[in-house]
Amino acid sequence: MVCLAAAPLVRGTASSSPITRPTAQPRRAGTSNAQHGEPDTSSMETDQLQQTHSQLSEQAAHLIEASWRRGTQLTYTSCWRRWERWCHSRTIDPFSPTLTQVLNFLASLFEEGLAYRTIGCYRSALSQILHNFDGYPLGEHPSVVRLMKGVFNSNPPKPRYPTTWRVDTVTTLLQSWGPNKDLSLKTLTSKLAMLLALASAGRTSDLCLLSTCHIRKQPAGWELVLSGLRKT
Repeated sequence: MVCLAAAPLVRGTASSSPITRPTAQPRRAGTSNAQHGEPDTSSMETDQLQQTHSQLSEQAAHLIEASWRRGTQLTYTSCWRRWERWCHSRTIDPFSPTLTQVLNFLASLFEEGLAYRTIGCYRSALSQILHNFDGYPLGEHPSVVRLMKGVFNSNPPKPRYPTTWRVDTVTTLLQSWGPNKDLSLKTLTSKLAMLLALASAGRTSDLCLLSTCHIRKQPAGWELVLSGLRKT
C-alpha cells in the first residue's frame, strides 16, 4: 500500500522540512525589487495596509505578506507589471486610477484575446493593491462584476480537461513493460510516477512535492509525505 499524504494533514509531519519563502522587506509602493528587477506586489499590498492602519506592527505586515504563496505572488507580479506598462503609456498613475480606467484596461485584455480566467487573475491582482471604488473592493464593484460576466458570456471558458482516458489502457501498457528489474531508470521513474498518480488521484504539482527524504515505512506499506503545501 502506498499512501500519499499532505504534510499538514498527517500525524508526525511536523518533522518535515518546511518550505522557506523569501519575505519582502517593507518599502515604498512602486519601487522595484532590487534582486529581481520587478515590483513586489505583496509588499505593495502591505504598504497600502500600513497607510490605512498606521499602528500595524512589523510582524503583522510580514504575516500578511506570507498569505500569498510563491506562485500567487509571481502571477500577481506579472499582472501588475502589465498594468503599470498600460498606465504609463497613457500617463496614468497605476496606484490611483479611476474605475473607468480599470474597466478599460480589463476590456483591452479581452480585445487582445486573453481568456476569462486570465482576465480574472488581473482583476484579483489589482484588487489586492488598489483602493476601494465607491465603497466596494475593486473585484466586487458592480461594474467590474458585470464586465467580467460580459467576458464570460462573450468567450465562455473551455473545459480545463476536454478529454479523458481509460485507466485500463494505461495499466495494460505498464504491465507490458515487463519486470521492474529489466527497466531503465527513466522508464521505471515514468512507471512509478503514473502509479502514484493513479493511486492518489493527485495533481502533477503533488508529485513534484514528493521527496525521498519524506518516505516512511508503515506496517501496511509505505507512506509518502508531501514536502510542501498543496494547491487549493
